[in-house]
Amino acid sequence: MCSELAGCETCFMLECPVCGADELKVPPYATWPPPSGVMLVPPYEDLLGLPSYEVCPNCGFEFGNDDNPGTDPPVSFRQYLIDWRNAGSPRFSASWEPALLVSDSGLWLGRKSGRWVVGRRSSGHPTDVGAEAISLLVLLERDWDVARLEIEELERETPALGAIPVRPTVKLALTAEVSPHWTVKSVGWLKAGCPLDGLHDDLARVSRDKRIPQRARHDAVKLLKARPA
Repeated sequence: MCSELAGCETCFMLECPVCGADELKVPPYATWPPPSGVMLVPPYEDLLGLPSYEVCPNCGFEFGNDDNPGTDPPVSFRQYLIDWRNAGSPRFSASWEPALLVSDSGLWLGRKSGRWVVGRRSSGHPTDVGAEAISLLVLLERDWDVARLEIEELERETPALGAIPVRPTVKLALTAEVSPHWTVKSVGWLKAGCPLDGLHDDLARVSRDKRIPQRARHDAVKLLKARPA
């Protein structure tokens, strides 16, 4: 904490606008503090100039990335604070190992404390993958053959963590619980050679579900005929 008097300009300049911790090394944007009376809307660099790309040591907000993540929706200071508090206000920790790029939006699969987690490289609190692996649905956007090789290599490197729950992800995408978009992607993986074992009933449901695009339903029928149980 700063040893100067409370309210000093230096303290404010280095105070995180998300959580309030005065631990930043540099101001978060080129124009800081923000002009008075201006409503801030992410991405903040549009108004405040070049971001520092520093990660707050307390809450983990990365200036210029979390508020401008590319293809993902930008996150405001307020929304990030709400999500961070709902997660228990964990102190940022970079002690996890991103190992496999899950999507072009910057989501990674990695290892932390003996379990599989997903998150952005800058995240200090990645999310547990979990048994149903809903957090891995975006992996279905990738080419099956490329993803399969990377997954197999990663599993060989870390046998103690067990298999990455790819099969539950493929199965989940075939159900009515998610968007038809993921069902189409899942059928695409199965067409490309992803094992069909234990998924015949799910694929049969897809073939009858008129919410699914017709082409994907026809592909499901062809898969069931070509690779019967």
